[in-house]
Amino acid sequence: MIQQGIRVMLNPALFLIIYNNKKIMKIDKQKLFNILKERIEKEIIIIEKAFNSALKDFREAPGVMQSASDTTRSEQDRMQATYQQKLNELKKGFLDLEKLILVDSSVIKEGSLIVCENNDNQEIYWIVNVGAGERIEINNKEIKTISSDSPLAQVLLGQKEGNVVELKLGGNIEIKKLKIIEVK
Repeated sequence: MIQQGIRVMLNPALFLIIYNNKKIMKIDKQKLFNILKERIEKEIIIIEKAFNSALKDFREAPGVMQSASDTTRSEQDRMQATYQQKLNELKKGFLDLEKLILVDSSVIKEGSLIVCENNDNQEIYWIVNVGAGERIEINNKEIKTISSDSPLAQVLLGQKEGNVVELKLGGNIEIKKLKIIEVK
């Protein structure tokens, strides 16, 4: 594939960009997935411990007959429900995450790895369903994981390489322009 001096290796699990005959980046999406998977597994363990602690506290909290106030028990119940919801979301997203490494499309969608240019700076994003907000470094390149629900992803989804998108920041005070260099 050649477009404006860009050549890309077509293996969907390996992302190699050559820009103006200079190798810019080689990212193995499987390696990227493995790093994110490890971080999510650690987060699941932490939340499971918090959930179990909240469950124990809920069971030990005084009931209506033991206390004039039932707030402790209801607070523990809310905490337990919050942890359970977070666990369910992580586990469901975790199961779908591996499918994202095989995404190979010229149109940006969930699972796409995107190289953008902003004022001569390159930014690399991976749109994921779980694990957003992580910064992963591979081969001295930082890849930012972003949620498909994030404002940035909403601007990028459906776009193609070569397009320029505008992201309004700070209540439309600042506009960040991103040129989409490559999509994998």
